[in-house]
Amino acid sequence: MEDRALQEFANDLIDLTDDDLVQRYNDDMATDAWKEASTGYTDVMYREFASRDLDIAAITDGDSLVYNGPVTIDDGIVKLLRDV
Repeated sequence: MEDRALQEFANDLIDLTDDDLVQRYNDDMATDAWKEASTGYTDVMYREFASRDLDIAAITDGDSLVYNGPVTIDDGIVKLLRDV
């Protein structure tokens, strides 16, 4: 069942624009559920970010997503809002 839920989540992310994907990241960071969620969901989101032609250095440690704060996207570069 978990694999099916992860696949459905992945399918939802594929359809998002880059801006919407960044917004989903921000929304997910704001919820306590992500602190308790299986790493599978953050792995799926990381793979979706990594599959796009975006600079995601601000939100990754190279292997997974890092939730350091809300982000924005500017010309294909994901930036922490505090750095804008």
